[in-house]
Amino acid sequence: MLHKILTRFTAGALSYPTAQVKHVNKSGVDATADGSEQKPYLTIAAAMASISDATPSKRYVIRIGAGAYTEASLAIKSNVFLIGESKESVRITGAVSMGAWTQDNSGSDDRSGFSMVSLLSAVDLNWNTAKSRAGKIYMNEVVFGSTVNMYGYDNAIAQAQFDSCLLFGALTISGINVGVFTNNVCYSNITLNQHPNGGMASILNAAGGYCAGTVRFNTTVSDFNRRCSGFLRGMTSENLIVDGASSYADCDLVSQGKSSTQKLNNGNLVAINPRISHDLETQMLKPLANNSHNSGDWGKQWYFNFAYVHASAGTEMYLTTTMENYDPAGDTAGRPIWIQPDGYGLKPNVSGGNVEIETAAVSGTGVRGKVKINARELDMTSSKITNLANGTSAQDAVTKSQLDAAIGAIPAGLSGKKQTFTLSAGDITNGYVDCAHLAAADTMMLMSGGVVHVEGESYTLSTVGGVTRITFIGDLVAPSPSKLLEGDKVHVQYLK
Repeated sequence: MLHKILTRFTAGALSYPTAQVKHVNKSGVDATADGSEQKPYLTIAAAMASISDATPSKRYVIRIGAGAYTEASLAIKSNVFLIGESKESVRITGAVSMGAWTQDNSGSDDRSGFSMVSLLSAVDLNWNTAKSRAGKIYMNEVVFGSTVNMYGYDNAIAQAQFDSCLLFGALTISGINVGVFTNNVCYSNITLNQHPNGGMASILNAAGGYCAGTVRFNTTVSDFNRRCSGFLRGMTSENLIVDGASSYADCDLVSQGKSSTQKLNNGNLVAINPRISHDLETQMLKPLANNSHNSGDWGKQWYFNFAYVHASAGTEMYLTTTMENYDPAGDTAGRPIWIQPDGYGLKPNVSGGNVEIETAAVSGTGVRGKVKINARELDMTSSKITNLANGTSAQDAVTKSQLDAAIGAIPAGLSGKKQTFTLSAGDITNGYVDCAHLAAADTMMLMSGGVVHVEGESYTLSTVGGVTRITFIGDLVAPSPSKLLEGDKVHVQYLK
């Protein structure tokens, strides 16, 4: 990346304006050096001191040969880039800071950076010291052996970019827009702090890579202009903490941390779960392999599509098949959702995995949430429902033991008896019929029009003249598809 910025191509060959390239080599002599390949500097500090006219239109490169360089300190100037032979062979000891930056106006194009080196001491990139409102720092394939601290200046839009770097120490960002943070590995923590000056946001835009510690966003004052924001895609970490009302983390599933994301003091989390499709190799390249779905199953779109889940607002979470290519007006069928453990089959004699739906446990006086099914029907595909609690209200399902107990309470003398009534006009007017027998309550089944009716809702039982009277109520007398009419047949069966 730095080569593209700092080099030019002439006649198809890569070349530098030689006056703007300074060479540093372990064979150099500072006292006689001019920065050429023939007369390189011995120290990086001497090469840096020789540059006094770097501008956005006249940038310099310091090319560093293999070796270990011990510098008392290293203050990088604006518009100077340091490029090593390789990050394994160029090792620099000495604290790194920002030196004199000639431009301090917002919107200026001052840039500096490192590429292909190892910086073994602390790196302090303080735009306040450099008095730069818009300077940019580029780090490309750099090994950081200690801490890296970045601090903004005067409501600036200062920026930094890290690409394919290795950080052994902690990274701290205050008032800097780290607009590119790609494929970096950090073995310590990454922290975004709220800058004390107004109008300065701390931003981390990360893609890929790994943080072995905690990625943390810290704000103590509610001020969107001084927010700490992260846009994390595919960057795994051990922990993610979003602390403070002006802290915002916008991250996909991979970037939410191995532990549960912590939202402290009204921190804001926008969590995106990506679509997860079938495995292409299994589906397309090995369709006939044992225990795998074949290509005919490709039509099942397996994915999570939670869109945006604004966890900070306490909104509901949706698992939905609302897709960008679904046309409610034109499609002839909706899209099902499949939840299927062991989707690619099981080895012989291996029991399948369960699908478990469980609402959160509670304490105190709280109760668990319900699992509601709002659909046309519940199709168990000829499988039984087990472990039901005993029903207590009229709308509850009953267990087999409850049903067996009810049947056992029916007098044995009426076992199997049936009776059919063809309703007359008088029966309709009276609103009842009298049975031929006396039956105990809850020991009869009444049916009309192929529908089994419920005692207490469609009819009541009473004893009149030594027999059981069935009085019609509810849907059997009110206007409804079940209303009884003259000539209808009512069937009664004694359950025992």
